[in-house]
Amino acid sequence: MSDVIKVLSRSKTQLMLHHPFFGSLAMSTPFIEDTGIDTMCTNGKWIKFNPDYVRSISGDETTGVVAHEVMHITNKHPLRMGNRDHRLWNIATDYAINIIIVDAGLQLPKGALVDEQCRGMSAEKIYNLMQSGELPIPMDDGWSFGEIEAPTNDDGSAMSDSEMDQLETEINVKVLSAHANAKMRGKVPAGIEGLIEEM
Repeated sequence: MSDVIKVLSRSKTQLMLHHPFFGSLAMSTPFIEDTGIDTMCTNGKWIKFNPDYVRSISGDETTGVVAHEVMHITNKHPLRMGNRDHRLWNIATDYAINIIIVDAGLQLPKGALVDEQCRGMSAEKIYNLMQSGELPIPMDDGWSFGEIEAPTNDDGSAMSDSEMDQLETEINVKVLSAHANAKMRGKVPAGIEGLIEEM
């Protein structure tokens, strides 16, 4: 087992012990090594990671980034991107979830996008506020440690509408199971109950 796999396994275990909602989802999602990406990313089906990036951040930050990726899946951000600007959508989704992760007591890498005025807002609302100029757009990419990719099939082809529906159903099942597990232990993160009610 490589050093990076050990670090990721430790992060998933820490989440299971102390943050079971995030941990349950992390355990049920495949992690794939990919040196062709800069940091980590998800398309809703898997989480990819660059081992050099994982080595460059602390163990606590890795745990935070794993939770961050899991929250992109929980909120179905890859499925909701549509034809929006990819960079702007990534920023909007980060603003929407990072505050939940920080509130849960997890650590994110330096530069993470956290803004109190985005609390409780959907990624779509934040995206529209940035487009209208009501919310400033970060100029550098120091915030980026977890990209969103469009969902694709294993061969890289675009998903059909029915395949997208199937993926959404699979995510819903995972999220509801993770919520039940966390609720049983009295450790549901703030900001998750509204999402569950929508489902």
